[in-house]
Amino acid sequence: MYQDIIYISLIGQNIPPLLAKIVTAQSQFESGNYKSKVFLTDNNAFGYKYVGQKIATQGLPSPAKEGDYYAHYNSVQDSAIELANWLKRRRKEGKLPALEAITTPAQYSKLIKAAGYYGASENTYTKGITKIFNSLKIDPITGLTGLIIIAAIFFFIKRK
Repeated sequence: MYQDIIYISLIGQNIPPLLAKIVTAQSQFESGNYKSKVFLTDNNAFGYKYVGQKIATQGLPSPAKEGDYYAHYNSVQDSAIELANWLKRRRKEGKLPALEAITTPAQYSKLIKAAGYYGASENTYTKGITKIFNSLKIDPITGLTGLIIIAAIFFFIKRK
């Protein structure tokens, strides 16, 4: 379910479908299969830190080991939108190629590492995302569940 919400949220932010699937795998990796404390208390699917962004607040009681705080989101959808916005900013800054050109978890891991997204080893991050990506079954566009999710997302986007 979280995978579908994240994937559809990314698609709604004009993230290409293949990259949206890679980023969805990243969310599952970053959140410990959607079971981490930061995910459960802050709807934070990407381990994103709070740096004053408008879409989030400082997550309490979620201090990071580095001394700062994780971002708290009102919804998992907001967390996905935050990551989509980060990708678009890095693209605009020239730190990422055209988003359609990002086609593999390994390429994505290398690019976001170079753009300063994560501090873990590139090898560890790539292996984690790739393993999840290869087993990820996302097809939220079909079926009643997909239609309900799409309708709900567009409803919430229109309200903002």
